[in-house]
Amino acid sequence: MTRGLSGNFKMNIANWGFDISKEDHLVIGGCDSIKLAEEFGTPLHVIDKTKLLADYNRFLNAFRKSGLNVEVFYSYKTNCLPGMLQILHKESAGAEVISHYELWLAIKLGVRPEKIIFNGPNKSLDSLRLAVQNGIRLINIDSVNEISKIKKVANELSKRVNVGIRIKPPVGWQAQFGFDMVNDEALSAYEQLNKNDCFDVKGMHAHIGTGIKKPQSYAKTVETMLTFAKALKDRLNIDIKHLDIGGGFCVPTVRNFGKIGSKLYSFFNNVPQILLNKGNPSIETFAEEIANSVRKNCKRLNLREPDVFLEPGRAITSSAQVLLVTVGVVKNGNSGKKIAITDGGKTTIAYPISFEYHEAFVANRMSKERTEKIRITGNLCTPADIIFRNKKLPELQEGDRLAIMDAGAYFMSFSNNFAFPRPPVVIVSGGESTLTREREPFGHLIALDKNITRDKNEN
Repeated sequence: MTRGLSGNFKMNIANWGFDISKEDHLVIGGCDSIKLAEEFGTPLHVIDKTKLLADYNRFLNAFRKSGLNVEVFYSYKTNCLPGMLQILHKESAGAEVISHYELWLAIKLGVRPEKIIFNGPNKSLDSLRLAVQNGIRLINIDSVNEISKIKKVANELSKRVNVGIRIKPPVGWQAQFGFDMVNDEALSAYEQLNKNDCFDVKGMHAHIGTGIKKPQSYAKTVETMLTFAKALKDRLNIDIKHLDIGGGFCVPTVRNFGKIGSKLYSFFNNVPQILLNKGNPSIETFAEEIANSVRKNCKRLNLREPDVFLEPGRAITSSAQVLLVTVGVVKNGNSGKKIAITDGGKTTIAYPISFEYHEAFVANRMSKERTEKIRITGNLCTPADIIFRNKKLPELQEGDRLAIMDAGAYFMSFSNNFAFPRPPVVIVSGGESTLTREREPFGHLIALDKNITRDKNEN
């Protein structure tokens, strides 16, 4: 028996597809979150399998309905949890990897080579060797140095390698990634590839940022890429078959602070508002805008429509995961301002909270009115370990369970074991829970250390 959340909150729990029990507890995937916390302890990550699959299929179907020939490669860097990745791979998702480890893991999980894309700057020789040996779908080259590395490996193994070039479109991220288009650096890279038989030049790659809220940014990127593809066809007779436009799609329940917002939040405790459906286009809107740009520009340039590769991360997994923490201490801080100290902090397991705003609920008292503003911290000995500043919640008590929402993007990727082991993860569905990652034991923290005395009873 579930019911809706009372009270005038912009961020209703129904926005995540979760429920509230008759005991006034948060229910995720049919499981009482308070019972999960009691069984597995906190901090605890909870993944709703049904929500995960729904978000993946909505994303995929939005682009398929647009008429594009689309393939989705999930961004491993966003959330590299094997148990969750296997669920996505069973649904047809490929793997977009950026490191030797991620590439190894994709192969270990049984992802077929044609479903793997290898991105990232400064790829190691060993990682490229593994990619070439397995004949993966595409290696997107990030530098001139990498061209030489791949050529060396290809010649060693007598293999022909499927490659693309990462370009820097005028929209979005520039930084250290890819080849510049303004000074013909990207054109020169394609010319170099075209002169070597070991390269099968198939793709062009761009990634313009994260949390992007403007579909027009993707449309402009597609226009830039296809215009360049036309130049490659005319000048070098290179036919770009794969247009890889990366990821970065926003989710409506998370807000990036931005430079000004970050300063206002850090120095003046000015909490940003997240207004659903305002400035947060649906994934269907993104798909339509991208599809229109592909068709319009292919027609304008007389190009065959390429396959479109997408590398979503947070758009798939962000909203399906919740981080549960327990309030251990409630005390008064400076000027009588109340502080709640929890067993999981920003510094160790919730780093994205430092650059984006997430909603939170008191999971054991979901319908209680929000009456006070409070600072919520982790349990490290640093004043920087702040989860929320000036957060309006029901009056907190020691023992309360907090649910931090949208923990499925970069929470686990950035997590570390600074003073405390990393938390377990459970996957829930239909009222059943499955432990997919155990809480990190103390022994694991020193497993790689040499010449130390070990207690036979360590855990």
